[in-house]
Amino acid sequence: MASLDWSRRGVSGPANFMWWLDVEITNSWQQWLAANRADLEGMVTYLQDHRVRTGIYSTPDQWRLILGRLPNGSRLRGLPVWLAGAKTFRDARQNCHQPAFDGGVVVFTQWRAKAQRFDSDYPCLKQIP
Repeated sequence: MASLDWSRRGVSGPANFMWWLDVEITNSWQQWLAANRADLEGMVTYLQDHRVRTGIYSTPDQWRLILGRLPNGSRLRGLPVWLAGAKTFRDARQNCHQPAFDGGVVVFTQWRAKAQRFDSDYPCLKQIP
């Protein structure tokens, strides 16, 4: 899927970009969590083998529902995190200091106030590993 993402969409130089893997329940996932982990780990392995920086976009609840707890040695451990789910700008700022999924670092947060039509993002001012 990782190769397909850039080849079919005509992305030249995929290593020039940060690739965020979208872990949300609106996507198609298996009920077997190990299959979901294997899918994402395979994408991360492929991308990292091609020197593409990779991160995770999700919320804590969606992460748990889709992946559960990661086993030791998972390629998903320690990835940069774009943490969604805050309802206010203040909460988004506070989320920069929350622990990320299984050892990752929160580098962006996202919020959407009721009156907003689109999500807003907040940079946590940490260097993406």
